[in-house]
Amino acid sequence: MLEMTQATKPKITITGYTDIPEGRLDLSQAWSGDLIAAVQYLPEGQSADILRYWFPEDGKGLVNNDLMVVLRGGNNPVLAHLFLNFMLDPEIAKLNFSFVGYQPPQVSITAESLIADGMIPKTLASAVVKPGYFDSGYRLLELPPETDAKYQAIWQQFKAGA
Repeated sequence: MLEMTQATKPKITITGYTDIPEGRLDLSQAWSGDLIAAVQYLPEGQSADILRYWFPEDGKGLVNNDLMVVLRGGNNPVLAHLFLNFMLDPEIAKLNFSFVGYQPPQVSITAESLIADGMIPKTLASAVVKPGYFDSGYRLLELPPETDAKYQAIWQQFKAGA
């Protein structure tokens, strides 16, 4: 990472979803949901077809997921479960996806269905997570403490542009 820092002068950001459509970045490592959300931040009149997302065709790329949980000691467990059921309803899940860009765990949501519904351009079909990616892809999992400490030391230098 430190060699790459010297060679490429990377910008560390969590705003790729706005930086790319606004022209501040041309290339970025980002989650697929960020690029799907980027469509909403394109300048008025700009076609979403200019956006692209690359993911290995064999599914051997970085894959992860966000979670919604119900706390064991929560004050309103029935209401919490009803909320989860609401969010998992296919139509509500798709509506939420249209706002946040992050794909809910619905097998009915595919690249083809999202393109057909006009929710994403064809050029972002590869940003749609296929269920099999969780079997073939690489997950971000906990590192052993010694390895994590080494990584964090390099990461701090990387972020600082050392």
